Amino acid sequence: MNKNKILLKRIESFCCDIFKSQDIEIEKLKGGINNQVFKCFKEKRCVVVKTYPTSAMGEKFTAEKEFLKLAGSVAREWVPKLIHADSQYKFLVMEYVYGSRYTKPPIVEDVKAAISFYLKINADESIARKLLKVQARDGFLSVSEHIKLIEDRISQFNTGHLPYKYSLELKNILELTKSKWSYIRDKNLNLLNEKPDLDAIEKKYLKVSPGDFGFHNVIKTSKGLRFIDFEYAGWDDPTKTIVDFFLQPKFPIKKKLVSEVINLIQKIINKEIFFKRVTIMEEVLRFKWISIILSILNTDRFRQLNDNLDDIEDVIKYRILTYHTFTKQEKIFDLY
Repeated sequence: MNKNKILLKRIESFCCDIFKSQDIEIEKLKGGINNQVFKCFKEKRCVVVKTYPTSAMGEKFTAEKEFLKLAGSVAREWVPKLIHADSQYKFLVMEYVYGSRYTKPPIVEDVKAAISFYLKINADESIARKLLKVQARDGFLSVSEHIKLIEDRISQFNTGHLPYKYSLELKNILELTKSKWSYIRDKNLNLLNEKPDLDAIEKKYLKVSPGDFGFHNVIKTSKGLRFIDFEYAGWDDPTKTIVDFFLQPKFPIKKKLVSEVINLIQKIINKEIFFKRVTIMEEVLRFKWISIILSILNTDRFRQLNDNLDDIEDVIKYRILTYHTFTKQEKIFDLY
């Protein structure tokens, strides 16, 4: 029996124990490279089971488990309840959250609510330090580390593996991206050489981050917003967390809300450090998002997507459209 079948049998067995019945149903809600999510139910009782890819199974499992334990302690109303964490097979069982996903940009009240959640999980550092041990995904202390990561990603991009009808457009996009990135990279590395205090922050200024923090990972319920998907959660640079929150390509936050958000987060951040680093962080992280959008230009990533998704051409077209939309966005923090 292969590993997937063993895992599914374990999930089925556990859900039968929860519901005290052998007569349960399991429905796959999501499946891909990053994770697989199942809905286990019997009549009106329902739970969600989340599994993780072999390549990063332990890391993602631990991050989400620790974050849910922390949030369950200090921000219970904002997240699904963690029911069980299976350390052997690396899957989590959580309550099923009834509600709807975002299809339109969030309104002002929703943005304020999201920041309230961020403040809540950072309200008591002693509890957070006790329950959350992991660093966030790409939770670097320095801007220069982000620059290195982006450089590594873009240097591996090519168009040789792509379907012919998309290769010319993506070749032009890649050449333009490399040219613009070269300018931003050199400009900011020179700035960091001149002003090294802009580069890194001390560990004591790190804050808890949900990881992939944005409205693509929110369920609207009758009782308010519920946040999900914390496999990239951990301790992180708060400047990065807030910049990413505004830039997230699926649901970017409008520039006019910057002052309002900063007024809220100043309760927990060092304002001086935030303001002096936010402009350079935005310039660099914009290219991080571009490198994620254009990850189809990485041969190995393209093959993974092609093997796991139904229609790779839909993915290519969506990424091209997202690239053009994202690169037209105005600067957010240019006044600081």
